[in-house]
Amino acid sequence: MRPKVVCYCEFITELETRTRVLLLQHPRERDVGIGTARIAKLSLPNSELRVGVDFSEDPVVKKAVTENAYLLFPSKTAIDLHEVNQDKPITLVVVDGTWWQARKLWRRNPMIAALPHVRFTPNAPSNYRIRREPADHCVATIEALAHVLGTLEGDPERFQTMLTPFHKMVEKQLEYARTQKGTEVRHAAARQKRALLALRKA
Repeated sequence: MRPKVVCYCEFITELETRTRVLLLQHPRERDVGIGTARIAKLSLPNSELRVGVDFSEDPVVKKAVTENAYLLFPSKTAIDLHEVNQDKPITLVVVDGTWWQARKLWRRNPMIAALPHVRFTPNAPSNYRIRREPADHCVATIEALAHVLGTLEGDPERFQTMLTPFHKMVEKQLEYARTQKGTEVRHAAARQKRALLALRKA
């Protein structure tokens, strides 16, 4: 779904999990080329990606919220990640989009908002340098999942492999931006040189 030159598929590693992951993506985020929910879906066979705003009639979502489900959302009532009851496998519901879009999904879906909320504290600032985050503690969806699943599954190192395609995508975009900027500067200098020569000939 991306140009071959910036494709990250070769860096995807599939990871089996006992945790079920349900990604709810805002429609505006679906076509964002540098979004990360698709990386998560490709990395996690035990995951579902649903796109929409109102999921009240979505059968997949309706079933998932009955299966020991938690919503990954830093609300005032959210419990710490380490307090999650794992006596049986859980379903982790994750809203994907900008923070404004994520809050909209939360407000528009009472059955999702009614789930127990879970939060976590990132170990490091986000590497999502190609999109602006609203605060230092905000991270990309794929970064949040790598951290949370690493904790829930008791193997943080294994889930760091989820971030390899993400880091490659970020590097490619930054490289492209630098190349484009260099090209623009060279073109501007060439235009200026031609203008000066034209003035001298006049």
